Amino acid sequence: EEGMVELTPYTIYKKKLRMSHFLPNLCGVRMANMNSRTILKHLQEMKLLVREGSKRCNFDKELKDLSSIFNWYDEEIHPFPNPIRRKHFKAGKIRDIERRRKDLPPLAITEIGMHMRKSLRYLIQIQFLLGARIGEAAAINDSTVDFDEGTIDLSETIVWMKGKPSHVRATKTNLPNKKVMTPLIRKMLLELKADRPKGCIFFFHFKGKILRYQMILKELNEAIRKSGFNGY
Repeated sequence: EEGMVELTPYTIYKKKLRMSHFLPNLCGVRMANMNSRTILKHLQEMKLLVREGSKRCNFDKELKDLSSIFNWYDEEIHPFPNPIRRKHFKAGKIRDIERRRKDLPPLAITEIGMHMRKSLRYLIQIQFLLGARIGEAAAINDSTVDFDEGTIDLSETIVWMKGKPSHVRATKTNLPNKKVMTPLIRKMLLELKADRPKGCIFFFHFKGKILRYQMILKELNEAIRKSGFNGY
């Protein structure tokens, strides 16, 4: 973990998860034998393990993580030429990535929101208006909102590890990341504050508890389908 101290907890978790599936068969290989041919052979073995119908398109992220490990080893342990090459990314390809349209019409957020409950509709709208990550928007709470100053601090986030939500700092520097609270955002937050149960500090919640990612995703995908934007 020495080479990951500057990463967020969620990023570290995702990298560890990917490597736990990708690295085992390489762990018995001596560094002296870790070369381009070894990586190619490993990729061929991993591709055979991909189940039919899997959504996986390639091993690009795993190769990037592995390349980072080799670079760390070269800098901190012993001089070592990184064996990861472009050809490995080509060899790790399973199928073409399905490209989705990203040019959503201006009224799409409003139309999609019509098919969602108010709290999640406001979550998506505020995320869009602030240009925030979903975890940053979901983490908005009493300590990050200043109605007098008219700002929202996005320096906190919700991370979902193994499906369980955790409330953590979002920035590596722990410095504030304040955004302007527009009149529309203020109106939505005041409504959410009035509706939430006693003792709950979060503006977005489910019965007073931190939102689960799968619940957000399920309702959002269903709303996208109902609104006719499922091609995006």
